[in-house]
Amino acid sequence: MAGRFHRSDRPGWCAFTLIEVLVVVSIIGLLVAILIPALSKAREQARRVVCASNQHQIMLAVQMYSTDQRGSAPPSVQAFNASLTWIIYQTFSINQNPPYPIGWIHLGVLYQKKMVPEPKLYYCPSYNEFPHVYPRGWYEFSAGGGIERVATSYIYAISGQVDRVYPKPRYPKGPPTMVQLASLKREALYADVFIGNPSKYQRKGVWPHFGGINASYADGSSQLVRVKPEIARQAANLYDTGSMTDKDYFTYAFFKLLSNQPKWMDAFPALPPDYKP
Repeated sequence: MAGRFHRSDRPGWCAFTLIEVLVVVSIIGLLVAILIPALSKAREQARRVVCASNQHQIMLAVQMYSTDQRGSAPPSVQAFNASLTWIIYQTFSINQNPPYPIGWIHLGVLYQKKMVPEPKLYYCPSYNEFPHVYPRGWYEFSAGGGIERVATSYIYAISGQVDRVYPKPRYPKGPPTMVQLASLKREALYADVFIGNPSKYQRKGVWPHFGGINASYADGSSQLVRVKPEIARQAANLYDTGSMTDKDYFTYAFFKLLSNQPKWMDAFPALPPDYKP
């Protein structure tokens, strides 16, 4: 019959059966299912390396600042919340009580002094939630009635702003904390943001590196610190229901955890006292 042929009708012609086509499609689907997670993991590893590189460059700037300032690390701001030290620029009036500086604060002084050459270094590329993203966090963030104006994705350890009684005052709010960098030794100095405040727009559960965070230490080293799920859940719960004071104390305790001092975690409720990073 005209228009019909079998495999043998044309030399070298080989048609596929429906079953063969389905098998090939299935194999392709299986390969895609295997490769996509692998590619996603590879992209995250690349972002994590960039984040670590950013932190390393910031640490070099901290060391330069310390050399210029007779050994001091960048200071905290008087009465500033420990859990909000990812804010690096503010315009509080100097006439307020207590007085606040106007301009660059915390790690932001490194940019002011041109020791950090570009704003993008203040952002972990694995973050995708405002305000901890570049360039929006740098140009569009505004909180506190427009007073706090620049948000980054790295939180600074030096704050001294915890005033909760557990059972006695620890690290009360007051004068800005001045610290000699050499005295910190192996303590964590800054890290990826691990807790936020609803009024500052961060959503809960924003952990950048698959259950861990990059942290940098006063001795100049950086590392990926894996965090147990219960600690991440505690941070998320504090975001949802905890008071600002609890957030501040969690931040203080968490930095002690990053510094391999788990005994400090005993003072914070709902965290296992034997937890180790």
